[in-house]
Amino acid sequence: KGAFDEVQARKIENLYKMAIENGAPVIAMLDSAGALIYEGSAVLSGYGRMMKCVSEASGVIPQIAVISGVCAGMLATTAAMFDLIIAVKDKTQFYVNAPFVTGEKADAETVAVNGMAALVAENENDAVIKAKELIMLLPANNAEGAVLEVNEDDLNRKVAVKGLGADALLSALADCGKFTELYAAYDTAMKVGFAAFGGITAGVVFANGNITAKGARKAAKFL
Repeated sequence: KGAFDEVQARKIENLYKMAIENGAPVIAMLDSAGALIYEGSAVLSGYGRMMKCVSEASGVIPQIAVISGVCAGMLATTAAMFDLIIAVKDKTQFYVNAPFVTGEKADAETVAVNGMAALVAENENDAVIKAKELIMLLPANNAEGAVLEVNEDDLNRKVAVKGLGADALLSALADCGKFTELYAAYDTAMKVGFAAFGGITAGVVFANGNITAKGARKAAKFL
């Protein structure tokens, strides 16, 4: 939060080093006024090193970005490199070039419709809850393996699937009927998200209608 400078860059570098060494996820709460201009090339170097950290952690530990305010320029580019983005209603402003220059909106709903935000939270507290839920669904790192969640759903229960549509079928098969849908606003016919089957979290992709180019991109990005 606040203006980005060389000191913050070093702190973020140290945090990422510890996160990767310990196999711990990273959750970023992003609300920044931008760079401290008077630091000149030093702050640009800091942005570059931060992006390098995010790139090197990709596929090693989960990275979730919560956009709780303004996230612009190189910080927006960095956030786009994270695995998942959570936008916040009436708070998020997510752009590379300012809306008054491009003439386009950059609020939470627009970011979701454009396929950048996986989830949209009602407020900052809801965003934190959603981030926690995602962390519980994901392995802590690439060496942990499948996530096993103990629940009261009977692994051997019978399910009547005849005549069920895609949504109802998924609800019937998933443990406790729970499906965490992601990117819901980006191509509604193609659905992606997480659900548990027999206590094991799995990624889910299904077409609930005709497959479009946007839907195919959505599925590919999720995979």
